[in-house]
This record gives sequence, C-alpha cells and structure tokens, in this order.
Amino acid sequence: MSDPKNKTVIFFDGSCPLCRFEIGMYSDCDTSGALRLVDVSGANAALPQVLDKEKAMARFHVIAQDGRMLSGAAAFIEVWRPLRGWRWAATVASLPGLTATLECAYSVFLKLRSALVQLFRKRDCDGWRLDNPALVRLPPCIQFAQDTCRASCGNLLRQHSSPALSRTSADAIAANLRCVLSTMEGV
Repeated sequence: MSDPKNKTVIFFDGSCPLCRFEIGMYSDCDTSGALRLVDVSGANAALPQVLDKEKAMARFHVIAQDGRMLSGAAAFIEVWRPLRGWRWAATVASLPGLTATLECAYSVFLKLRSALVQLFRKRDCDGWRLDNPALVRLPPCIQFAQDTCRASCGNLLRQHSSPALSRTSADAIAANLRCVLSTMEGV
C-alpha cells in the first residue's frame, strides 16, 4: 500500500447508489492503493477547507497526489490514471477536445442524476445489483456500448500517436461518441 500522502483523495456521495457503484468499481481496480475514499454524505466527513459539504455532494471532486483540487471531468481522469482497466479511459479522455466533451456530458448527467438514480433503483430488483459491482449484470445495450467504445478508442490511439488530432481523427471520435450514445438511448 502506498503512503497516504501520495494518494488521490476521492470525495463522493455515499448516499447515491450510482456513486457507490462507481466508487466500488474504482476501489476494486485500485490494486496499488493509489486512492483514498471519503464518503461526504456522513455527518462527520473530513473535508478540506476549500470544499464544503454542499459542493462535495453536488459534484465529483478529488485532491490529486500533487495537491491540486479537481472536479468533474478532470477529477475522473485523475482517478482513472492509476487504475488497472481504466488507464485507457484516462488516455482517451485526455486527448484534445475530449476533456471538454466529457465535462459537458458530466454536466448533463448531473442534471439527470436524480432521475437516473430512480431508474437504477427500479432496475436493481431486476438483477443489476448496484450494491456489488462484482455481481453486476450490465444490460446488453450498455455492454455493447462499453465494448464498442473500448475497441474504437483503442483503434484511434493506435492510428494517431501524435498529440495533435487531425480533423479526420476528431470526426472519427465524434462519430464513435454518437454511436455509443445512440446505443444507450433505449436504456
């Protein structure tokens, strides 16, 4: 296990089943002990001075290993970097223009979060098992979207190793994102 001072600190809403599920996945992938988890929903959550409970409950925040406070897309990317099975997502999300796109998507998610929580609570009884990420059975459309995204992003990374994306690459990424989003419309 790594030194507690060299960990990425994740502040998450433990009262949200989607948040607990996601943090559970990250925790399972954290084989190097790079993360420290702080459930901000409790009355005695230890928060830094720059983050109050209301902000912490409303949006995903982390303190990076270098001490920077990050939120939203930048926070997710920071969490994904050291995690087995998530490094590819950090690499793709860091490509020019994609961090901003991810931030826009996260902003939309935040507006829909309570409705999605209700949907997942309803689906929980159908066997999606949000309480234990290891037992989760993803609906076929989500599994397809995840597999498609991983394959497409991997191909793009192999084809375009330079830091600057060409117009063709940007168009391909946009097309892949549209494809993934369209497969998720039925959920």
